[in-house]
Amino acid sequence: TEKRKLQGAPGRVPRMIGMGFLSDSTTLAVGLDDGTVRMYDAPEGRLVRSLSDPARERGSAFALAPEGNAPILGTPAQKLLGLDPESGVTREALDVPEDFPSALSCATRGGKVAAAAGATIRVYQPGGGVPSVAFLGHSGTVEAIAFSNDGRWMATCSRDQTVRLWDT
Repeated sequence: TEKRKLQGAPGRVPRMIGMGFLSDSTTLAVGLDDGTVRMYDAPEGRLVRSLSDPARERGSAFALAPEGNAPILGTPAQKLLGLDPESGVTREALDVPEDFPSALSCATRGGKVAAAAGATIRVYQPGGGVPSVAFLGHSGTVEAIAFSNDGRWMATCSRDQTVRLWDT
């Protein structure tokens, strides 16, 4: 059953591009296509803070880094931005070859980040902008990516109506 509906912020309603719970299990981070990340107190259903940066471009994909709960925003400017979860300031930026990511995911262990653009998925290792490998096989845009808890396996689903499993 529905526990509660979360309140939105006033003004234009941007499209949600992803969400995830922080490690406290009560704070829900919601990434929006205008480049904003909204943090909600889920049990109370209220907006706690909105992380935005006027210089930041719009977002195209969203994920949470498991260590430190840092929001990661993919942008059309070929960047993955690691944001400070308190201030919203960009802590690190990774240049990526994708025009703009359609999906993002972070491995719980090992710090890998997977970004998809179109039908191609690239996995990046921590601390480097060069992908370790590109995964090809889908014929449609990849919509979602998930890592197994140990980071060994990656699952992707696509508009081609397939789910693929990859050994990373």
